[in-house]
Amino acid sequence: MAPRTPYPMHEDRFFTDFKKLVRRVLDDSDDLDFAALYPARIVKWQSSDIFPSGVVDVVFISDDARQSATKVVSINNVPLVPPFPGCSYRPQVGSQCLVGWQGADERLPYVTGWLGLGGTDETNVGSGSVSIKTTSATTINSGLGHVDIVASAVNMGDATGGQTLGNQAFVTAVNALAVAIGVYAAAVAVVLPVTAPAAATLATAISAFSGALATYTTTKTKAT
Repeated sequence: MAPRTPYPMHEDRFFTDFKKLVRRVLDDSDDLDFAALYPARIVKWQSSDIFPSGVVDVVFISDDARQSATKVVSINNVPLVPPFPGCSYRPQVGSQCLVGWQGADERLPYVTGWLGLGGTDETNVGSGSVSIKTTSATTINSGLGHVDIVASAVNMGDATGGQTLGNQAFVTAVNALAVAIGVYAAAVAVVLPVTAPAAATLATAISAFSGALATYTTTKTKAT
Protein backbone atom coordinates (compact mmCIF):
# COMPACT_ATOMS: atom_id res chain seq x y z
CA MET A 1 0.00 0.00 0.00
CA ALA A 2 1.47 3.30 -1.06
CA PRO A 3 1.99 5.91 1.67
CA ARG A 4 -0.40 8.82 1.79
CA THR A 5 0.88 11.99 0.24
CA PRO A 6 1.33 14.90 2.66
CA TYR A 7 0.28 17.50 0.10
CA PRO A 8 -3.42 17.64 1.05
CA MET A 9 -2.40 18.43 4.64
CA HIS A 10 -0.15 21.24 3.45
CA GLU A 11 -2.92 22.55 1.23
CA ASP A 12 -5.41 22.51 4.11
CA ARG A 13 -3.02 24.43 6.35
CA PHE A 14 -2.30 26.91 3.59
CA PHE A 15 -5.96 27.63 2.91
CA THR A 16 -6.73 27.79 6.62
CA ASP A 17 -4.07 30.44 7.13
CA PHE A 18 -5.21 32.23 3.99
CA LYS A 19 -8.80 32.35 5.24
CA LYS A 20 -7.61 33.78 8.55
CA LEU A 21 -5.73 36.47 6.67
CA VAL A 22 -8.79 37.33 4.59
CA ARG A 23 -10.97 37.50 7.70
CA ARG A 24 -8.49 39.80 9.37
CA VAL A 25 -8.32 42.13 6.38
CA LEU A 26 -12.12 42.24 6.04
CA ASP A 27 -12.58 42.32 9.84
CA ASP A 28 -15.60 40.05 9.48
CA SER A 29 -14.63 37.32 11.94
CA ASP A 30 -16.02 36.91 15.42
CA ASP A 31 -13.50 34.18 16.16
CA LEU A 32 -11.47 34.51 19.34
CA ASP A 33 -8.51 32.25 19.95
CA PHE A 34 -8.96 31.23 23.58
CA ALA A 35 -5.56 29.53 23.53
CA ALA A 36 -3.85 32.88 22.93
CA LEU A 37 -2.95 35.83 25.16
CA TYR A 38 -4.34 39.26 24.29
CA PRO A 39 -2.96 42.64 25.42
CA ALA A 40 -5.39 44.68 27.49
CA ARG A 41 -5.61 47.70 29.77
CA ILE A 42 -7.02 47.57 33.30
CA VAL A 43 -9.87 50.05 33.81
CA LYS A 44 -11.16 48.90 37.21
CA TRP A 45 -10.01 46.80 40.17
CA GLN A 46 -12.04 45.39 43.03
CA SER A 47 -11.32 43.00 45.88
CA SER A 48 -12.54 39.42 45.92
CA ASP A 49 -13.23 36.87 48.66
CA ILE A 50 -12.02 34.13 46.33
CA PHE A 51 -9.07 35.57 44.44
CA PRO A 52 -6.31 37.10 46.63
CA SER A 53 -5.37 39.72 44.04
CA GLY A 54 -8.98 40.61 43.28
CA VAL A 55 -10.68 40.92 39.90
CA VAL A 56 -10.42 43.55 37.19
CA ASP A 57 -12.30 44.98 34.26
CA VAL A 58 -10.16 45.28 31.13
CA VAL A 59 -10.37 46.82 27.69
CA PHE A 60 -8.50 45.05 24.93
CA ILE A 61 -5.74 47.08 23.30
CA SER A 62 -5.81 47.63 19.55
CA ASP A 63 -2.99 45.83 17.77
CA ASP A 64 -3.77 47.57 14.49
CA ALA A 65 -4.34 51.20 13.54
CA ARG A 66 -7.75 50.38 12.04
CA GLN A 67 -9.13 47.52 14.07
CA SER A 68 -9.14 46.08 17.56
CA ALA A 69 -7.24 42.97 18.56
CA THR A 70 -10.50 41.10 18.83
CA LYS A 71 -14.21 41.58 18.34
CA VAL A 72 -14.51 41.41 22.12
CA VAL A 73 -13.92 45.01 23.19
CA SER A 74 -13.89 44.50 26.96
CA ILE A 75 -14.37 41.88 29.65
CA ASN A 76 -15.29 42.31 33.32
CA ASN A 77 -14.59 40.59 36.64
CA VAL A 78 -11.49 38.80 35.42
CA PRO A 79 -9.39 37.16 38.18
CA LEU A 80 -5.83 38.39 38.61
CA VAL A 81 -3.21 35.65 38.64
CA PRO A 82 -0.20 36.52 40.87
CA PRO A 83 3.30 35.87 39.50
CA PHE A 84 4.12 33.27 42.17
CA PRO A 85 2.45 31.47 45.13
CA GLY A 86 1.87 33.55 48.25
CA CYS A 87 1.89 36.84 46.34
CA SER A 88 -1.03 39.21 45.86
CA TYR A 89 -1.11 42.67 44.38
CA ARG A 90 -3.44 45.52 43.46
CA PRO A 91 -2.65 46.91 40.01
CA GLN A 92 -3.05 50.55 39.12
CA VAL A 93 -5.80 51.53 36.73
CA GLY A 94 -4.24 51.95 33.31
CA SER A 95 -1.73 49.14 33.74
CA GLN A 96 -1.28 47.00 30.66
CA CYS A 97 -1.51 43.24 31.03
CA LEU A 98 -2.27 40.02 29.18
CA VAL A 99 -5.61 38.20 29.15
CA GLY A 100 -5.80 34.45 28.68
CA TRP A 101 -8.20 31.57 29.29
CA GLN A 102 -7.50 28.47 31.39
CA GLY A 103 -7.49 25.40 29.19
CA ALA A 104 -8.73 27.58 26.31
CA ASP A 105 -12.12 27.65 28.07
CA GLU A 106 -13.95 30.92 27.40
CA ARG A 107 -15.65 30.62 30.81
CA LEU A 108 -12.30 30.83 32.65
CA PRO A 109 -10.52 34.07 31.73
CA TYR A 110 -7.60 35.38 33.76
CA VAL A 111 -5.24 38.35 33.75
CA THR A 112 -1.50 37.86 34.01
CA GLY A 113 1.76 39.50 33.04
CA TRP A 114 2.73 43.14 32.88
CA LEU A 115 3.57 44.95 29.66
CA GLY A 116 5.59 47.75 31.21
CA LEU A 117 2.97 50.49 31.63
CA GLY A 118 1.32 51.19 34.97
CA GLY A 119 2.26 49.49 38.21
CA THR A 120 0.83 48.38 41.54
CA ASP A 121 -0.68 50.27 44.45
CA GLU A 122 0.01 47.41 46.85
CA THR A 123 2.02 44.19 46.80
CA ASN A 124 1.92 41.52 49.49
CA VAL A 125 4.15 38.48 49.83
CA GLY A 126 3.13 35.78 52.29
CA SER A 127 5.92 33.30 52.85
CA GLY A 128 7.72 31.43 55.59
CA SER A 129 10.93 33.11 54.50
CA VAL A 130 11.78 35.86 52.01
CA SER A 131 15.35 36.52 50.93
CA ILE A 132 16.45 39.40 48.71
CA LYS A 133 19.99 39.24 47.38
CA THR A 134 21.58 41.90 45.21
CA THR A 135 25.04 42.46 43.79
CA SER A 136 24.83 46.24 44.14
CA ALA A 137 23.29 48.89 46.39
CA THR A 138 19.52 48.50 46.77
CA THR A 139 17.10 51.30 47.60
CA ILE A 140 13.54 51.02 48.88
CA ASN A 141 11.58 54.20 48.22
CA SER A 142 8.27 54.90 49.93
CA GLY A 143 5.89 57.60 48.81
CA LEU A 144 4.67 57.87 52.41
CA GLY A 145 8.15 58.73 53.63
CA HIS A 146 8.64 55.62 55.76
CA VAL A 147 8.81 51.84 55.56
CA ASP A 148 7.17 49.73 58.26
CA ILE A 149 8.71 46.36 59.13
CA VAL A 150 6.53 44.49 61.61
CA ALA A 151 8.20 41.47 63.22
CA SER A 152 9.19 40.13 66.62
CA ALA A 153 12.85 40.50 65.61
CA VAL A 154 14.53 42.34 62.76
CA ASN A 155 18.08 41.31 61.88
CA MET A 156 20.17 44.02 60.26
CA GLY A 157 23.58 42.86 59.19
CA ASP A 158 24.27 39.17 58.78
CA ALA A 159 21.43 36.69 58.36
CA THR A 160 21.56 35.39 61.94
CA GLY A 161 21.63 38.80 63.57
CA GLY A 162 25.12 38.19 64.96
CA GLN A 163 26.21 41.72 64.12
CA THR A 164 24.95 44.05 66.85
CA LEU A 165 23.65 47.46 65.82
CA GLY A 166 22.89 50.45 67.99
CA ASN A 167 21.28 53.85 67.74
CA GLN A 168 23.73 56.48 66.50
CA ALA A 169 23.09 58.93 69.35
CA PHE A 170 23.57 56.22 71.98
CA VAL A 171 26.82 54.99 70.42
CA THR A 172 28.15 58.57 70.19
CA ALA A 173 27.38 59.16 73.88
CA VAL A 174 29.09 55.93 74.96
CA ASN A 175 32.15 56.78 72.88
CA ALA A 176 32.32 60.28 74.40
CA LEU A 177 32.20 58.75 77.89
CA ALA A 178 35.04 56.35 77.07
CA VAL A 179 37.16 59.17 75.66
CA ALA A 180 36.51 61.28 78.77
CA ILE A 181 37.66 58.40 80.98
CA GLY A 182 40.83 58.15 78.92
CA VAL A 183 41.50 61.88 79.29
CA TYR A 184 40.97 61.62 83.04
CA ALA A 185 43.35 58.65 83.29
CA ALA A 186 46.01 60.56 81.34
CA ALA A 187 45.65 63.54 83.68
CA VAL A 188 46.00 61.30 86.72
CA ALA A 189 49.15 59.77 85.20
CA VAL A 190 50.73 63.22 85.06
CA VAL A 191 50.17 63.72 88.78
CA LEU A 192 50.87 60.11 89.71
CA PRO A 193 53.46 58.74 87.26
CA VAL A 194 53.05 55.30 88.77
CA THR A 195 49.67 55.06 86.98
CA ALA A 196 51.17 55.92 83.57
CA PRO A 197 51.43 52.28 82.34
CA ALA A 198 47.81 51.66 83.28
CA ALA A 199 46.74 54.90 81.59
CA ALA A 200 48.57 53.87 78.40
CA THR A 201 46.86 50.47 78.41
CA LEU A 202 43.50 52.17 78.98
CA ALA A 203 44.13 54.58 76.08
CA THR A 204 44.85 51.65 73.74
CA ALA A 205 41.68 49.87 74.86
CA ILE A 206 39.58 53.01 74.40
CA SER A 207 40.96 53.52 70.89
CA ALA A 208 40.03 49.94 69.93
CA PHE A 209 36.63 50.37 71.56
CA SER A 210 35.93 53.56 69.59
CA GLY A 211 36.88 51.84 66.34
CA ALA A 212 34.56 48.93 67.09
CA LEU A 213 31.69 51.26 67.94
CA ALA A 214 31.76 52.65 64.41
CA THR A 215 30.66 49.24 63.11
CA TYR A 216 27.72 49.03 65.51
CA THR A 217 25.89 52.13 64.38
CA THR A 218 22.98 52.54 62.04
CA THR A 219 21.07 55.66 61.08
CA LYS A 220 17.33 56.28 61.20
CA THR A 221 16.57 53.08 63.09
CA LYS A 222 13.54 52.94 65.34
CA ALA A 223 12.83 49.94 67.52
CA THR A 224 9.61 49.39 69.44
